Amino acid sequence: GTHTELLAKNGVYARLWHHQSGGFLGEDQGVAEPVDQA
Repeated sequence: GTHTELLAKNGVYARLWHHQSGGFLGEDQGVAEPVDQA
């Protein structure tokens, strides 16, 4: 499936994505943006 479809299933892929990305998406491009933790 696509990235969006896999996230919608809330399976292993979604858990890994949220862990890696912090769950944030770019506003327009739909690509993970680094999260400033400072």
